[in-house]
Amino acid sequence: MTPTMVTLTLVLTILTTALLVEWIARSRHPRRLFFVRLGRDRTEADDARATRLRVANALVTLAGIACVVVPMGELTAVIAVTLCPLISIGWMSVEMVGAVRSAERERVPGRYVVSLEEPPKLRDYVSVPLQLAHVLLVIVPAAVFAWITSRLPAEIPAHYDLSGNVDRYASPHELWSLGGIVLFDLLLLWVIVWAVARERWALPEHDAERYAALQLERRQMIVRSIEWVMLIVNLAMVLVWLAVPLAALPGWEDLLGPAVLVTVVLSTVGAIVPLVVYVPRLMKVRDQLVEIAGTDVLGTRDAGWKWGGMIYYAPDDPALFVPKKVGIGQTLNMARPSAWVFITLVIVVPLAISLGAVALAG
Repeated sequence: MTPTMVTLTLVLTILTTALLVEWIARSRHPRRLFFVRLGRDRTEADDARATRLRVANALVTLAGIACVVVPMGELTAVIAVTLCPLISIGWMSVEMVGAVRSAERERVPGRYVVSLEEPPKLRDYVSVPLQLAHVLLVIVPAAVFAWITSRLPAEIPAHYDLSGNVDRYASPHELWSLGGIVLFDLLLLWVIVWAVARERWALPEHDAERYAALQLERRQMIVRSIEWVMLIVNLAMVLVWLAVPLAALPGWEDLLGPAVLVTVVLSTVGAIVPLVVYVPRLMKVRDQLVEIAGTDVLGTRDAGWKWGGMIYYAPDDPALFVPKKVGIGQTLNMARPSAWVFITLVIVVPLAISLGAVALAG
């Protein structure tokens, strides 16, 4: 990798988070701020909060890019790439919490548990072509990688510094960890689809048929956006998985730089595109659900919503997955022990895959 390619990659990494924060902050819905339903008309104070976030995000981003572009040392560039996105996301989180606290509290109008006679099956939520693409993205690269590794030496370049120089060699088998993460992402996708399908069906006393159709549309869009995001992220992971060993073969040395750049674009900018496409549509559906039922979290316990609706903790509610009151998608009922098991598995399994692959390679 050339120094120019490394610099461009780092700049894109910083810019991606900045663009996402900017998109969220500049949303101009008359009754929402940062996609948080305010329960009232938007005020000048709300606009000021959004402007403050946009200015802070721009300044942090410019500072981070300057640390990468201007020669200030490798450590400075690494710190900038690590901290700048965290600062922007952290600032946005603080402003979002402020928006939630300033919102007018909307009570859940009773609990209606009218069940559907024939609730949708798991297959009603997924896209068969996208699911097939996910499976092929696990099987085909694994076969190609196995073929490549049989032609590689015992050790290959495994890490590069910011100048593009190799600073660590390792067994090519260590890269099976990337394949493990791709497989884990596929399994996680199926778990998410299962979770969406398991979300309780609570219908209002009137317009139940239209409400059910809108709920199905909402859940299908959630699944579709996740399918696309996971597919793009896994494609980026596969590019790195195959480019690193290929770059160790004679005549392929120049492949790694462009592959890493494409990977960064895919895993950052590319992964944002599905959100930009589906989030506005999801918000419209949620507005229609609220018009019918008075809330988009029908069936939940009103007292279970903590921190202005950011966390759901309802010991008397047997549901594990419920629709979010703040944000888009689903959240866990943190009163259920299985919720903590789910969170632990999502964090621990990818780490265990990586550590296991390193241990086996060594």
